[in-house]
Amino acid sequence: MVSLNVLGLMADRQDDYATARAVYAQAAAACEELGDTSGLALAMGHQGLATAFLGDPSGAERLSEAAVSLAGPGHTPLAWTCLQLAYVRLLQGEYLAARALCLEVLAMPDDTDHGREWHAAALRGLASIATATGMPERGLRLFAAAAALRPRGGGVHLTVFDGRVAEYWRGIAGAGVDEEAAVVALSAGAELSLEQALAYALDEPVPAGSMHGA
Repeated sequence: MVSLNVLGLMADRQDDYATARAVYAQAAAACEELGDTSGLALAMGHQGLATAFLGDPSGAERLSEAAVSLAGPGHTPLAWTCLQLAYVRLLQGEYLAARALCLEVLAMPDDTDHGREWHAAALRGLASIATATGMPERGLRLFAAAAALRPRGGGVHLTVFDGRVAEYWRGIAGAGVDEEAAVVALSAGAELSLEQALAYALDEPVPAGSMHGA
């Protein structure tokens, strides 16, 4: 299954989401046959994300919801499946639900590189949501806080709220403020600890207005 997931990730990084979805479906089937519930949850979550990128939000929702329900109490599968479902909720314009899922992940205690990866992804998700709901300066602060939380070992696992998705929303956030405000927001965000970033995110209002995008 590891080899299948690696192949799926390689396809993801090449924006070949049809191949990625097919490979993740194979991984899910293999995990189900072996009784590997955590592996099944992760594979279905990846499959759901690829399905979202292919423009099928209803299919992505079905797969992502199933992945979260299968993930169980372990932090790693639950964190990534929650973030994948959060991205689907963002696409659907369900910002409160997307935000709640990101905050749930951000509150999971884990100071390993894996934990830093999903905490950074949750902050990017919150930054995207803030930007989508008309708060670009807050979005920039959260994007900067996420960048400061990159894994210590230097490895980066691009799966959700990263790559072109992060670039899209970060670009909108940057265009939404003047240059001076952007510099201040990025500098302030980069200085936030994880605890401070969580407190900042919890204090975030979510207005009804929205913009739809990546």
